[in-house]
Amino acid sequence: MPNRRLHNRFAEALGIDRELADLVNRRMDQPSKWLGPTHRKVRHDIAYAVKMALEVSQENRSKFGFKREIPPVEVMKAYGLHVLLDTASLNPSVRRIFRLMEALTD
Repeated sequence: MPNRRLHNRFAEALGIDRELADLVNRRMDQPSKWLGPTHRKVRHDIAYAVKMALEVSQENRSKFGFKREIPPVEVMKAYGLHVLLDTASLNPSVRRIFRLMEALTD
C-alpha cells in the first residue's frame, strides 16, 4: 500500500483537498495500529464510507482547519481513491511502482 503521503499526493493531483484526503486516510487506516496489514478488513467498506462522509460533513470544520463546508461527495471521492490505491497495490508490479514513487518523493 502506498504510504499516506503518496495517497495524499494522488488525491491532490485529482483535485481532492489535501487536508480532507489526509483526514480520510488517517481515519481509514487507524486500525492498522492494532491490526497491522490486515486492517483493511475494517473501515474499507461502503457502509463505513457513507458513515464517515456524513460525519465529516457535519463536524466542526474549524476543528480540521477547513474554511468551507465539506460535502459528503468530496469525502466519498477521497475514500474511493484510498480504496483504489490499496487495491492496486495488491498487484506486485503496481506495488513496485508505488515503492519507486515513494523513494523519489522522500
